[in-house]
Amino acid sequence: MDERQRVILKPILVMLASSIVSAVMIVLNKKVLEDGLDVLVLITYRLLVAVLFIAPIAFFFERKSRPKLSFGILVCLFVSAILGNSLTQYLFYLGLKFTSATYAAAFFNMTPVITFLLSIVFRQETSNFRSWAGLAKAVGTAVNLGGGMMLTLYKGMVLTKSSMADGLGQQNRLASAPMHGSNRWTLGSLALLLGCFSWALWFPLQSRIVRRYRPLYTATAIVFFFSFLQTALISFSIQKGFSLWILQSKFQIFTVVYGGIVGSGLSFLANSWCVEKRGPVFAIAFFPVTQVAVAIIDVSLLHEQLHLGSLLGSIVIISGLYILLWGKSKEASDSGSLSKSSEARTINLEAASTAP
Repeated sequence: MDERQRVILKPILVMLASSIVSAVMIVLNKKVLEDGLDVLVLITYRLLVAVLFIAPIAFFFERKSRPKLSFGILVCLFVSAILGNSLTQYLFYLGLKFTSATYAAAFFNMTPVITFLLSIVFRQETSNFRSWAGLAKAVGTAVNLGGGMMLTLYKGMVLTKSSMADGLGQQNRLASAPMHGSNRWTLGSLALLLGCFSWALWFPLQSRIVRRYRPLYTATAIVFFFSFLQTALISFSIQKGFSLWILQSKFQIFTVVYGGIVGSGLSFLANSWCVEKRGPVFAIAFFPVTQVAVAIIDVSLLHEQLHLGSLLGSIVIISGLYILLWGKSKEASDSGSLSKSSEARTINLEAASTAP
């Protein structure tokens, strides 16, 4: 393999690894939530681990290039922590707890489309519907949102069957839950949809932050720290007693550490490197890989049920995403707008697009 082939292949392998890492994290989180770990406790511990991992990297790699933080930047980072981590992760994990890992992962692929729509509203994005690129973006958006509606409103027949033991386990979990299964699924779907909007609102804000404050790792460490404080404060104010904060098994400890170091830390570094090398569209194109990996783990190893609505909705969502990305790529190619400077401005925006 020559040097040119290695240069081309390396970002692909890195993004595939990052997608699989995110898929494993989603499945692990689903299991610990089913085992009774509180949503806010899980998020707080994961953010603490992420801070402890990212902060030393930010200190050593950016200590000479780090500008002073203004009060305005700190306020923006605090709001970014709410939208990008605290609120989004809470809504996603709530939805994950009440639905399935495969179903929840499908909503990842709607976030770029919702972000595109919000960018038009905030006048950060323009679209000429008379051009092929503009038409592709419009069609991709409509197809993606249509897939989201199908995913939410149509459950359909069961395509895979759980083993008897797994089926009894699922029935027992639903029986012990405070809400009926259909109500849990509806609430979970609503939480996932709101999580997509929260995450999409974060992107325009983050785009503004990265133009005013350049150090990537420092800004990320501060955002993780603010998010940790926010979730910890809310958790301690809501939860009574310290029993919920005690991790009950090695599996729960492993999940928290994995989510903080690998799911948040290493995935963030990998994605930021790939965006720098190949651009944001390249990184987003691997979003569906996470969902496919989650489905494989969910069905083959955990023997969870796969419904027809989830399969069809996911296919439509992914199709819409790729149509939109093709339009974005063609628009950039036609106008020559995907310059080094424009990519640099979006590195923090897209590189942080790891799984919530």
